[in-house]
Amino acid sequence: MNDILAVGSVALDTIENSTGRIDDTPGGSLSYFTCAAALFKKVIPLCAVGTDFPPFSEAWGTDRKFDKSNLSVEEGRTFRWGGKYSKDLDFRQTLFTELGVFENFEPVLKGRAKNAGFVFLGNISPHLQLSVIEQSRKDSFKALDTMNYWIDGFYEPLIEAISKVDLLFINDQELLHITGRKTETSSILDILELGPRYLVLKKGKNGAFAFSKDRYSFAGIYKDTALIDTTGAGDSFAGGVMGYLASTADPAKTRIGWKEVRNSLVYGAAAASYAVEGFGLSSLLGASKKDIEKRASEIPL
Repeated sequence: MNDILAVGSVALDTIENSTGRIDDTPGGSLSYFTCAAALFKKVIPLCAVGTDFPPFSEAWGTDRKFDKSNLSVEEGRTFRWGGKYSKDLDFRQTLFTELGVFENFEPVLKGRAKNAGFVFLGNISPHLQLSVIEQSRKDSFKALDTMNYWIDGFYEPLIEAISKVDLLFINDQELLHITGRKTETSSILDILELGPRYLVLKKGKNGAFAFSKDRYSFAGIYKDTALIDTTGAGDSFAGGVMGYLASTADPAKTRIGWKEVRNSLVYGAAAASYAVEGFGLSSLLGASKKDIEKRASEIPL
């Protein structure tokens, strides 16, 4: 079963930049990932939200394929985040973070989630990531994302989680930080020695690289993007990559080869290009699978 089990945060975001401001818009890593990946394959999102979160079909789109059986609506407020961006959108300042019901979130897999062939571990506590790994199908294709906060404060459990996945999503600054190395090449080799078969290095407006121990490939970005809001671009990229991988895999097995990983980069880039063209999820929600495929075909690989 090539469904994608995905765990991460679901939030109500307040986003401010030079083009405007939006308050309490659906966001969080899981929202962006789901809206991108569910265009390709059924996603089983795993998270908790408060009673103030809008209906999921309204927040994530009626044309997306997702299973709500592992989403929990709990009494209280949804996780909230506020951020203000620089004029060029390269830097952002966190204005506030309110965990709400997400503070006590403990992932428990139910039903078909236990048998999902693909697992995405979004940017959350490594302890939660490890819990999902232990509960999920042993031969599933697993991918993980992280950030400096977890590298600094939860290094050992994070390294353990990385050692148990097939693919790591990471940006160049995080890569050097987690290894303590001065060069990307040595850092990449260190990570691949830990256990992952693949590493996807995100470089924002400069594209992305995929690496294995003996190969690498580069994909550019979609050049004609109208840049409005970069929130969720990395999670949308991961959603495009994982959605493509799950849609191309043999249903009887989840073994993913280099060719599939290499080709997936342009689908991630296409999904991210839609994510940044509007505030929050607005532009990504307006994209269809055909839209993603069209842009993917125009991105250099």
